[in-house]
Amino acid sequence: MCATTDRTDKRSGERGSLVLLVALLIVVVGGLAVTLSRQSQGGGAVTVEGIRGTEAFFHGDGAVHLALRLLESNNCDATLIPGGSTVSSLTTLPLTLNWGVSGLSPMVVTLCPGGAACYADGSAGQWRVSALPGQGTAARGVVAKASCSAGGGGSAPPVIAGSDLTVGNAAKVEGVKIAACGSGPCNVVNEDGSQGKVTSYTIPNLPTFQTSNGSSGSKTSNVGNLVVGNGQYTNLSVNNNKGMTLQPGGSAFRADKVTVGNAGTLTLQPGTYYIKELKLENASQLVVSPAGEVKLYIGNTFEASNAVDVNTDGAAKDLQTFVYDGGEYKMDNASTVHGVILAPGANTKVTLDNSADLQGAIACGGEVELKNASSIDFTTEARDKMVALGVSTSGGGGSPSITVNAWAEDFS
Repeated sequence: MCATTDRTDKRSGERGSLVLLVALLIVVVGGLAVTLSRQSQGGGAVTVEGIRGTEAFFHGDGAVHLALRLLESNNCDATLIPGGSTVSSLTTLPLTLNWGVSGLSPMVVTLCPGGAACYADGSAGQWRVSALPGQGTAARGVVAKASCSAGGGGSAPPVIAGSDLTVGNAAKVEGVKIAACGSGPCNVVNEDGSQGKVTSYTIPNLPTFQTSNGSSGSKTSNVGNLVVGNGQYTNLSVNNNKGMTLQPGGSAFRADKVTVGNAGTLTLQPGTYYIKELKLENASQLVVSPAGEVKLYIGNTFEASNAVDVNTDGAAKDLQTFVYDGGEYKMDNASTVHGVILAPGANTKVTLDNSADLQGAIACGGEVELKNASSIDFTTEARDKMVALGVSTSGGGGSPSITVNAWAEDFS
């Protein structure tokens, strides 16, 4: 009996120790759970803050990329960037762009030119561009230092448009589809197919238009080639499939209106012409012969309507067409012209439409429209002639470029 009692007491003691051990384990495990839970909560807060900071960084990185792209597309003139502060000079103030960012505090992107008070350590010509989105410890941004090179000035691009440049579907220069303007109004088409913005351009003024007094009357050609000497004419007409040759001699040839009918041919001998209205109809031709320089001053309208060939066997430099203020130069429906066009007035307009092809250049103080697969072949001789005539640009014209010299995170 005594042995049985001892065994019973021993088992009871073992059970008590086991219960105590289990209870202790429960307390320890519970404590670890609470600790882990608190650590998890704290880690979650750190993770959320980190995510916000990373998001802010990428927003800032994208903003700086965009700002540099806008600076480049506006030919290094930051005042032209949409949304930017319009200032007359950036020598003392940075240009600021206030861009909203979803989920973050508003972002201010600053562009400051080298040498300005806002960028004292910058070298001349180098920009400091910074963006710092986010707030508090989540504020992470990007700062870049970059050089912006404006397009080359001083030369003459294929197209200058003083007040409005419209580029339509599939229009080309040098066989390259003309690119979209990007931000801000463009006023030149460059040889590489880009559009750009020049701050100033020069198109020489025209001499006073010499109006015909009509003293030589009117003439109509019903023959293969009617030769018309110098004079002051009212109307000159070339009937369908007929021809006419104009001889200016040593002084200016004047006419109010010249019309060339279907498949007719108008031959201009070298010299100077003042014609108020010149109309070339379907499949007609304008020929410069013998070879030499023709200066054609148009008072109101030059129109090549449909499959017209103008100086197509001659050099672009030899046919110089000058359009007076309020006048219009129109090429349409697969017409081809070899020549340069100068129209300095603010109310002039030059239009190429429906596969019209100009081998030459345009310098217009008013509006230029390049529509529906029209094209320009910008030859070296055309460029040289435009420069020789006094056409030039400054503050751009060529293709601008951005060179990034430094790129870093910004926690300021």
